[in-house]
Amino acid sequence: MRALEVDRAVVDPVAVGASEVGAMMGCDPWTTPLQLYRRKRGLDPDRPDSAAMALGRALEGPVVDMVRELLPLRIRRNGRTFAHVSSPLFATPDAFVARDRLLEVKVVGLRGAADWNDDLPCRVKLQAQAQLAVTQREACYVAALIGTELRLTLVERDPFAQLEILETAERFVDRHLQQGVPPDPLTWEERWADLLDAELEGELLLAGGPAQTWGDRLLEIRQTTRQLEDEERQLRLELLELLSAAGGEKLLGSGWVATIADRAGSVDWRAVAAELDPDPELVARHRGSSSRTFTLRSSRRDS
Repeated sequence: MRALEVDRAVVDPVAVGASEVGAMMGCDPWTTPLQLYRRKRGLDPDRPDSAAMALGRALEGPVVDMVRELLPLRIRRNGRTFAHVSSPLFATPDAFVARDRLLEVKVVGLRGAADWNDDLPCRVKLQAQAQLAVTQREACYVAALIGTELRLTLVERDPFAQLEILETAERFVDRHLQQGVPPDPLTWEERWADLLDAELEGELLLAGGPAQTWGDRLLEIRQTTRQLEDEERQLRLELLELLSAAGGEKLLGSGWVATIADRAGSVDWRAVAAELDPDPELVARHRGSSSRTFTLRSSRRDS
């Protein structure tokens, strides 16, 4: 039985898309299960498309054309969304290949290139299996444009992986999307956001015990952080003055190297100088259209 064509906007809040399976199963480095839950429940606003996402969409057509040159098979672009006949899973394949195969296009940026060194990333394998499960196809080509290199990988249908995906999708939708129980947070930032969203209401209470201790410690940390940030800016300014006065590009220290670099607009040293010391001479010393900054890195020194 073939998959059912559906409206993506209708199924998105109540089902899991093939591209979201990696996040649902905890192997997507960009989206956690809790973030996926929060988006689908409308707790977080939709994130605007990044430049990388826009570029990926723009290059999808040219990549498909490149694959046509490699595969002597009929390839049809797709813009429709299909739902699994018996599970809350949907998919929007990039293209159909011949009668029983799919094509998924990936444009890989610099940040994600390392994930493609040896094999397909876990999230991509899961996406391919989810698409195959929805469309009842036998195999999926993954065309990855990494820099200027096009890699074509065939992912064959895996009934065991598909069964795990379908069962996990059913549990995720039932417990998290229908019952409203959030997944366990994976990071402290998510835990903090989860607590804030609980919207605890009540009268103000006088803190005592652990609450008072933790509050005092948190305030101490914040004050210390501000002091360290001020000290860091002062030290950066002094290092910059020293490097500029010496006329060199690098300064070797014990276990570190400071390097001058021209980075227009990266650091407003005039504003930094004015904040640290309102002396007009000091401000004028760092005025200019091209900012002068430095990087500090560790050095490996032979004993």
